Amino acid sequence: MFTVYYSSSKGELSSVNTPEPTALSLSVAHPTPGLSYSFHVTLSTSGGESEESTKVEKFVPVLPSLTNLPSPRSVTCNSVTLIWQKWTNGTDQGTPPTVHYIPYQTTKVSHDWISGDMVTYDDTVEEYQFTFSDLTEDTTYEFSVVVA
Repeated sequence: MFTVYYSSSKGELSSVNTPEPTALSLSVAHPTPGLSYSFHVTLSTSGGESEESTKVEKFVPVLPSLTNLPSPRSVTCNSVTLIWQKWTNGTDQGTPPTVHYIPYQTTKVSHDWISGDMVTYDDTVEEYQFTFSDLTEDTTYEFSVVVA
């Protein structure tokens, strides 16, 4: 019988047994972002339990998010240009790397978020912008930028 042990960096130890190691699939339900999970295997026979296998560690990253919200740079009756500062490790939340930004818009009526074109991250750029056009006059919009 094989036993797979796993624990989080908080120290919670769990295990699952299987008679066939090739048929084992293990999923950690709702892993906590920002924690590492460690996995190792032992074999139990009539002579006892074997030594632990080599441990494998996996880190669950924290999704990055901007501390400072995007703000409008220019507004017309049918467009809005948003600006935001680049994601910075230590200032903003999340686990790097940042690859791109995705601007989104929604209306108070629909609540369906519509994505704009991806904006590629460049470490040398301090401020980014994106223009939403073809907006409807006298409509209330919400805007957001996702860091990915």
